[in-house]
Amino acid sequence: MDLSLFWAERLTQPNTMKSHGEVSGNRVLLLIDNGASHDFISSKFVQNWELQIKPTLSYSVRLGDGYKKGTSGCCRNVMVKLGDYTLKETYVFDLGAVDVILGVAWLASLGEVKVNWRTLTNFSHLGQ
Repeated sequence: MDLSLFWAERLTQPNTMKSHGEVSGNRVLLLIDNGASHDFISSKFVQNWELQIKPTLSYSVRLGDGYKKGTSGCCRNVMVKLGDYTLKETYVFDLGAVDVILGVAWLASLGEVKVNWRTLTNFSHLGQ
């Protein structure tokens, strides 16, 4: 599993695409990250809102700077309101400044998308 350099720098880069959404009735800060191989949910968020964690074997997440960090667990069928998307498997990880990272697993499920990377706006799902 991979996370981008932006995450490794704790989102200090101004050109990351962030949005607000909702999980379990709670407002969340989302990062759309085409450098992340999977979808991740903050271990702090999971703990605070008592989401159910499915135990998994330990796994490593490689950060953008090459450092690997071990963790385990996932949340299944988490409803993320950015539209009405349900994440099938969301891996639990210490995300620091964001609650959810939507990675390539999520982006691939959308099919074609349109984004203005200069202004980080106009993210729209065009269909599969």
